[in-house]
Amino acid sequence: MICGNSDLTSDYDVSKGYNLFYGGKDTKNTHFMWDYRKESMYISDGFVHGESTEMPVRVASLKALDDMMMIIEFEGGQKRLFDASELKGEVFDVLKNVDIFMSPRIEHGVVTWNDGAVDVSPEYMYEHSYEYPETDVV
Repeated sequence: MICGNSDLTSDYDVSKGYNLFYGGKDTKNTHFMWDYRKESMYISDGFVHGESTEMPVRVASLKALDDMMMIIEFEGGQKRLFDASELKGEVFDVLKNVDIFMSPRIEHGVVTWNDGAVDVSPEYMYEHSYEYPETDVV
C-alpha cells in the first residue's frame, strides 16, 4: 500500500539490513522500514510502494460512478470495476462526501482525492476490483 512520499530521511543499518525512513511531506514522526532482504518496500515516482519492484501496477484513467463505484483502466489496458465503499478506516470517511469522491485525480499512477490527502495504492485497487469487459451498444 502507499505509505507516503519519498521526501523522507533515512538511516541505513548494515548489520540489520534495512533502512529506517522518517519524516516526509505533511508527516510528523512517521517511520517505516524498508527491508532489503525481503524487498518489501520500494520508492517509485516519489511514492513508497509495498511488495516487489517487478512490474508496478499503475492507473492510466478512471471514471467515478454513483454509489462509490469506479471504472479504472490500468496501464496494461485492463479495465476493472472497483467498489470504494469497501475501503475501511477514518481516512476514507471523506470519500462519503459525493463532491470529494466524484473528483479523483491520478498522480504518478495512483488515485488520490482531496488534494492528495487520501490515496489508495493501485495494487490494492487492482486486487480488490473485478474485470470490466467492454460491451458493444446495439
